[in-house]
Amino acid sequence: MQEKRPYRVGYVMVREFLCDREGKAFGITGLRWPDGKEIQVIQEAGDEAGQGQRRPSFERLRTPDYQGRALACGGMLRLRLFADPLNSARFATDWPHVLTYDQSESLHLMRFGHGHVRIFTPQEVSAKRHWFAASPQGKELVEANLAKAHGVNRDEMIEELLAAEFPGRERYRALCYLYNADASLRATPKEADLVRDNLLTFFQLPEMQPVQNQATAYRPVKPYLLVRSLDSANRVSASFAFQPSDAEWVRRDQAGRILEKRFLSPEECLDKVMARVVRCPRFDVLPCMVYPFSMEQMRMGEGSNTYHIRKVAKMNRESHRLDEQGVYRPLVREMGFKLAPGGSFVIVESLYNQSLPACEPELLTRERACYERSPKPKPRSAEKPGEGSAPEEEPSFSMRLGR
Repeated sequence: MQEKRPYRVGYVMVREFLCDREGKAFGITGLRWPDGKEIQVIQEAGDEAGQGQRRPSFERLRTPDYQGRALACGGMLRLRLFADPLNSARFATDWPHVLTYDQSESLHLMRFGHGHVRIFTPQEVSAKRHWFAASPQGKELVEANLAKAHGVNRDEMIEELLAAEFPGRERYRALCYLYNADASLRATPKEADLVRDNLLTFFQLPEMQPVQNQATAYRPVKPYLLVRSLDSANRVSASFAFQPSDAEWVRRDQAGRILEKRFLSPEECLDKVMARVVRCPRFDVLPCMVYPFSMEQMRMGEGSNTYHIRKVAKMNRESHRLDEQGVYRPLVREMGFKLAPGGSFVIVESLYNQSLPACEPELLTRERACYERSPKPKPRSAEKPGEGSAPEEEPSFSMRLGR
């Protein structure tokens, strides 16, 4: 069967349709994400009797449906790509899945950049998972279910038991930090006015403006900035971050409960950043936007959510590394996302390939390149009298802006 043949899941933006003599589309040429290579994708004949009218052919997709939607140039597809052994730029597919139908929808709903994923597990779910994995009673229950299952490993069985224990409960609360390296701003304090104008535009983006509903106020997408201080050779010597919480003012009681909360205006956020930026002899500001994943797709035991939950967990594992001090450090890779229609700015589809090269976000710069770090100065005790030179002065930064 075709499903047993090797394939890769690919993402392709349509450039044009390939048509037969009768004018019917049997394939496309398009640009593959993330390398931008132009490829041909031909749809193989399927089992029409088994698939009935559900199978979406390219000809059917480019014909307006009952909602008036038709696949056109600029639309984005997710496909299983079966390689052609005679042509590296030609692939076969069986069942194209539409992410966006045309260029306008792609511009509105698709986001691309370098990203890393963070997940947060509800306390009761985390405690129950630990019970299944570590307690005698929990391990016995897992073993008993494994004995009756086929093709399921221990972690998968624990996830199945969690879903049965908490149907409809969120498995994770997931966020993506999506960096736009090509919009980074390298400058000196003398060019602060230009940087100020660009950052004000960033903080004024519609998706980051607070929304007030009946229950509470929130930002659909949260602002995040990495400011890298550069030495004379344009290497990163220090860095600090403007966190999403730095765009808020919160008053708490002695027990830590929130008494009052206010979102800072774009101008207040800007002033907070610039007060620190201008202390750098030269700097590079890297903008980032924090998007939430769909909470509905993270609910256990519902529809195809198991696929989304596993994918988010995998992206989270690939988004961090353990350094020499045992601290987890974020890693970014090229990523893409489709947002839900309707202006919620919630991620409902992710474009991800773990084989892509990773980079620490502090070192990310334009054109898919990476900065180098400044060498650490030698300890004074290791220098002989008369050796060494005074290092260029660099400010000392905390990793988070103070109030």
